[in-house]
Amino acid sequence: MVTDSESATTARVERFLAEYPIGHLYVVTGYASMAGLAWLAHQTKNRPVTLVIGDLRTGMDNFNAGDSSQAVAFITRPDVHVLNWYRTAKNPKGAAIAHAKVFAVEGSGGRPLAVLAGSANLTMTGLTANVETMVEAVKEDREATFKQVKWLVDQGWDASERLLAKAQPNRQPAEQSEVGRGCLPAILSTPWAIVTRIWRAASGAAQDTPRHRG
Repeated sequence: MVTDSESATTARVERFLAEYPIGHLYVVTGYASMAGLAWLAHQTKNRPVTLVIGDLRTGMDNFNAGDSSQAVAFITRPDVHVLNWYRTAKNPKGAAIAHAKVFAVEGSGGRPLAVLAGSANLTMTGLTANVETMVEAVKEDREATFKQVKWLVDQGWDASERLLAKAQPNRQPAEQSEVGRGCLPAILSTPWAIVTRIWRAASGAAQDTPRHRG
């Protein structure tokens, strides 16, 4: 593996995505930047993506308008879910964040098709400047890493609104409809897997109700 080139990490990740162009892509990173989100948006135009970020407090403040615009377009895509996973110091197990760096492609039947893991965060420093390592996991390592990724997804919180607020500092929060008003805080503090189950249940119950745009 070439490790003395500043572009080696980017080239390795892009080659992995090109080799496995089909399938739901899961990305886990300790830290991300607007430029990193813009880069990921460009690489994943035609596939669903679930992104888990460990720390949203760092690396999101310095960006240009172009990166911000691309990040917003990415975050608001219907096939993109952005989650946050962390533990506070109040937790009996102590403070922690999702600190893994993984690109995982899900194959048929929910099994891992391919997994790339290593040290590079979803930032341009991690992708293009630092000397990082990203290697493809095989056999039991592929299975174990993918299992950890899916666990983080199941336990994560939706982070879309927080990221949109960072990307658009002057943006006004979307106005809530009368139906469900007051439920948003509970939804935002609920793991994504539970929110998904609630949404599916509500959608099923509303199948006999005429649909309209509010």
